[in-house]
Amino acid sequence: MKILLIIGFSVGLILNLGVVFGGVVSSDKPRERIMEKRLVQSKDPSYRAVELVKNDPTLIDPTTGKRRSVENRMLDAKSAYYPKMTWRYEARQIDKDMYTVTQHVDNGKGETFTRIWTVNISANRVAPENSAARKLYY
Repeated sequence: MKILLIIGFSVGLILNLGVVFGGVVSSDKPRERIMEKRLVQSKDPSYRAVELVKNDPTLIDPTTGKRRSVENRMLDAKSAYYPKMTWRYEARQIDKDMYTVTQHVDNGKGETFTRIWTVNISANRVAPENSAARKLYY
């Protein structure tokens, strides 16, 4: 008699216990699949292009004197001004190592706007393309 019990936690860990004739046997197979998926996702060039945009430093923060990334500025704006703000990123390949990354933003009040960057993965270079993206840098 074999009973398989799967327990999931919100932090992403999966504990797989197999109860075999009254004994408990641990298995790490589901966790290996999760780690493999994350590894494949991080090697994807479009994923890397989005990460370069998210971590791209913007204007110097007047209070701390440090540069903040695009993603940190979004999180700060959400916590300070727009608690219902949502955003998402899209990456499209335009050349061998060139991608266009688009950020769609909805501030939660019905106003939406789009920011566009051109990313060169081989040179780790990010360039804002439209005025909404340029406002983060100037």
